[in-house]
Amino acid sequence: MAELVERLYQVARDNPHYSAYYDKVRRAAGSLESKGYVARRLLGRDKPYKLTRLGWERILAASLDAEPPRTISGLDTVLYLATLALGGLCWLLAGHTNLSPGTESYLALFSAFLIAVGMSIVRFLEIVRGIT
Repeated sequence: MAELVERLYQVARDNPHYSAYYDKVRRAAGSLESKGYVARRLLGRDKPYKLTRLGWERILAASLDAEPPRTISGLDTVLYLATLALGGLCWLLAGHTNLSPGTESYLALFSAFLIAVGMSIVRFLEIVRGIT
């Protein structure tokens, strides 16, 4: 924690305001720990040993009194919903209309679905990497 206080607030340990900053960082880290933003060892001590990238961003936002970043952004939510909509549309059109698999319009729709699936997987893996 001392390293976080020194890095975030550029305050040395002998500064009279150090303990206030230390308490603020300790509370923020405790909140992050309870939400899973602090990576822990699978075997061994219960103490956190590494802040995740998202954890660092949230502590930095807390130190600047800014709005903390969201785990899943609005753009990612739109991408996931578009992927679900394209998949559902492909499924509905494949069996219930004259747009049978093989027509050009269905192939274009299915290609868009596959591209959206690829983009969704990449974004999901980036989000997982940010919190582990």
